[in-house]
Amino acid sequence: MNSFRIIFMVCLCTQLGFTQRPDNTVQIAEMKKLAGFIGDWNGNGWIEYRPGQRSEFKGKETILPKLSATVIHIEGVHTSNIKGQDVVVHDALGIISFDPVAQQYRFRSYLATGISQDIELKIVSENKFEWGFGDDKRGHFLFTIDLSDSDIWIETGMKSADGVTWQKFFEMRLERQKL
Repeated sequence: MNSFRIIFMVCLCTQLGFTQRPDNTVQIAEMKKLAGFIGDWNGNGWIEYRPGQRSEFKGKETILPKLSATVIHIEGVHTSNIKGQDVVVHDALGIISFDPVAQQYRFRSYLATGISQDIELKIVSENKFEWGFGDDKRGHFLFTIDLSDSDIWIETGMKSADGVTWQKFFEMRLERQKL
């Protein structure tokens, strides 16, 4: 009879452990600081692979809160008109989350080319965000999104060979789409 009670208590405790939800209030509160991203955005921009050789594109970004607003899901597709046809030149998926242990936002990005990254996203000021990556071998890249006007998304990309001298190589201006 004692073994039955022990088994019953183990099962009960295990079941109770599964029914208790972890406290995600910190993540939800921190993710609210990024609420300005949420929505559908369309516009255009340019990228300069070599100095003086700009390529223009149309951009569309779809940003949604997911998993009880603990993450933001980003889908971005950019097309360029090449020989009279719209061709996808950038196809990306991103996930932004807040790590309560490290006290920082994480930005995981995945490109259709197979490249992926896990980097820190920083809040520079209210409605202004930046992230960067790179090294001395491949170069350094820094991106900034400015949502100071709640319906305009301005993103700039800077590159540097040495991490000291920076040059703009990317600019995108998107407008929030009204439902």
